[in-house]
Amino acid sequence: MFYFLLLCVNADQLVQVQAIWRHGARTPLHCNWNCDYFTKNNLFTGDITATGLRQHFILGQWLRSRYIDKTQLLSPTFDIDEVQIYSTDSMRTKSSAEANFEGLYPQGTGPNLTQKDKKFTVPPIEGIVDSIDSNFAIPLGYQAPPLRHREAFDDKILRGYESGICPISVKYGDENLVSDLFKDIELRSRPFFNEMAQQLQVDPQTLDIINEHKYWDTFESQAHNGYPNPPQITQRLEDKIEQMASLSFALERWQTRYQIDLYTTPFFENLLDQIENSTYKLHIYSTHDSNMQLLLLALNLTSLECYQQAFFDQPITKLPCIYTYPSYASNFVFEIYQRDDKTKYLKLLYNGTYFQIAGQDEINYEKFKTVIRHQMVTDYDSKCQRNMIVVKDRISVMIVMYVLIAVVLILFTSIIVLYRKYRQKNKLVKVQTIWRHGARTPLHCNWNCEYFQELDGLGGELTAAGMRQHFILGQWFRKRYVEDLKFLDEQYDIDQIEVFTSDRNRTIMSAMSNLLGLYPNFDIKMPQTKSEYIYPPNYQKFLEIENFNQYFPIPFHMVEIQDDFVLKSYDAKVCPKSAENKNQNKLSDISRLLNKQTKQLRNQFCQEMGITDDLDIFQIHQYLDTFHSCINNNFEMPKNLTKGTYDQLEDLFAITAAIYNYQTPMQQNLYATPFYQNLFKKFDKQGFKFTIYSAHDTNIQLLLLTLNLTSRFTSIKLFNLIAFIHFPGYASNIIFELWENDTEQYIKVLYNGTYMQICGKTEQCSYNKFKQLIAYTYQDYEKQCEIIQKQIIFKLPKFIMISWILVILGLGIVLIMIVQLRRSLKIRYPKKAQRKSLEMQFQGI
Repeated sequence: MFYFLLLCVNADQLVQVQAIWRHGARTPLHCNWNCDYFTKNNLFTGDITATGLRQHFILGQWLRSRYIDKTQLLSPTFDIDEVQIYSTDSMRTKSSAEANFEGLYPQGTGPNLTQKDKKFTVPPIEGIVDSIDSNFAIPLGYQAPPLRHREAFDDKILRGYESGICPISVKYGDENLVSDLFKDIELRSRPFFNEMAQQLQVDPQTLDIINEHKYWDTFESQAHNGYPNPPQITQRLEDKIEQMASLSFALERWQTRYQIDLYTTPFFENLLDQIENSTYKLHIYSTHDSNMQLLLLALNLTSLECYQQAFFDQPITKLPCIYTYPSYASNFVFEIYQRDDKTKYLKLLYNGTYFQIAGQDEINYEKFKTVIRHQMVTDYDSKCQRNMIVVKDRISVMIVMYVLIAVVLILFTSIIVLYRKYRQKNKLVKVQTIWRHGARTPLHCNWNCEYFQELDGLGGELTAAGMRQHFILGQWFRKRYVEDLKFLDEQYDIDQIEVFTSDRNRTIMSAMSNLLGLYPNFDIKMPQTKSEYIYPPNYQKFLEIENFNQYFPIPFHMVEIQDDFVLKSYDAKVCPKSAENKNQNKLSDISRLLNKQTKQLRNQFCQEMGITDDLDIFQIHQYLDTFHSCINNNFEMPKNLTKGTYDQLEDLFAITAAIYNYQTPMQQNLYATPFYQNLFKKFDKQGFKFTIYSAHDTNIQLLLLTLNLTSRFTSIKLFNLIAFIHFPGYASNIIFELWENDTEQYIKVLYNGTYMQICGKTEQCSYNKFKQLIAYTYQDYEKQCEIIQKQIIFKLPKFIMISWILVILGLGIVLIMIVQLRRSLKIRYPKKAQRKSLEMQFQGI
């Protein structure tokens, strides 16, 4: 009988897991104790630390032990169809997610190359070779994670409590600070603040509920990272500081049940949707302490009453009562099981320990959904007043002050920059590079579909060969910009590099692979601190830490396609007009002419492939995309397709891509405008030295066209004769280098590692001239793309409007001063009479 019951229990299948965690240990955010030490060591950044990375690496090991080794929910090696990872747009949460992933899929579990011919595993840079003596895509068997995130202002799921997402939270926050409950606890806590002030040797009047939480933030960071802590604080007071931190955080941000339900509604909506509709087995969300405390409150694992009773040493009247602050790497895990009758139930873990939901260890999914939906607020957007931006008077005054300060800083910075231009000699100032992702699986199912489906080889996902290409390209970047030019530091510096990627797994994972080549074997120094601070709350002693110091997670930035004006400017989700443009391009005279000229070639292709349909040039383009993937990844190729036919189709492939995506000069300039505006914006402002964009073939070909490094028209007219056409292969890259010498700044452009001639057939071009020539091609992107702007309503008092007018006048005065300064230094811009000459010169770019 027992054996039968055991079989029944084991019949329940774990079908999905959703895990949400706080980032690992970081540097402090506030300057309140021992400021000189933290300022001197540049530690007021809130960045992830070695301890934080170690915590999440071990938490990843815990997830692997539980969901791969024991329950076998996940495959032993990474399967892109099983795991989805989202993070907030924060360096510490992204780095935490990457470190966690390396624990979940450690060294030796990465993909192996299917392509044995090493000419296909290198990026298209002359002279570069694949000398890696390993069949792993990336040495030691690393796996690049497909980490995604949304921009902060659009991340309703993970930042539903912030004012940028939910403007009404500003009003609720103000009300919380003047509530009777807040005042009562503030008064009853006075003896505690006096004791804390005495041990810290600070003025008691500087301590209140809000400032106390900031002190706790500092002390928590110090303890975990081995920084000096106040030696005079007793253990009892330290415990009380933590308990007050939990209480004060909740009092300030989500004091009422309505606020808790409102801010958690988007997350729970997403949770339920993923349970019912997602095919992924593991969903990961990398977030903050705010998310952890909100979920503790929303799931009734704690309460304001619990926090008060714990802090004031009163009997706990209701359990559970988790009154400790959600520490670094704290985590929730929602496990979804399915019975034989297809019904589902949930189990909840917090920091590795099971907790009841609604009084049940295992809660039926339908009941869980009913409970959660009862808590959720209907019409979140309306309740949050997301249709307008409400600006408080005091916030507006602060904004005006910040703008005025910014004006002064701009003036000061401009003066410094102008004078520095005449003191520097041939110095590489900034670099921006954009590349195509590495080799991928086919996008289209048009030939041998069963073969690719059996390989799970459709969908345009990055392959082992693609990872190897970008790892080697990263090594090339290191050789050039770290070792040879000494432009970047030997070790990764978060203030030197920024990385942007489009919202595609293949570009995300290409960026990860590349960065592993750029910064291999990172030497992570663990702090001298208590071992308990290095491990996540789920730590189990049997877990072994291996190879941790050989990888450093480098964060990147990503926006969803519909908001990606820089890297997806040609996509219909960003530019609605592009769909109409592409349809017109397919029906244009040029397309009809090319179809006519290639009739014989297309018939030959169909005959060799055994295709009875009459394929046009755009349909054949899709076949070539599949063949590119086959060749680079050593997949099967059509046996009857001859080399002569294939070589001619290669030329057709490049031409077809150009005339479909950007056939006219207007389209070319339109889609390139956002990228160039962003390029010059980053060159012109102080900040990162090295900017990376991980993108697509469409981006690279578009820039080749705008720089006149290839031509769509010449190729079309001279098809089958002499023509220069080029399609960017996997891992193709363009590098914009900004240099400066004694008299000016200038641009140099490399394509696949070779300097290209620009601006009158020279390898360098005055930065101002290059910028002006490109600017002449700018289009009114929003107007020509027919983008409908969302209306934003500002409610501002009159005196604030007057303040803004004064700011604008101030800016005008500053601009006049800058112009006068430029004239005094004899820096001249071209007059209108020179425009025609400049436009003629543009033909040579």
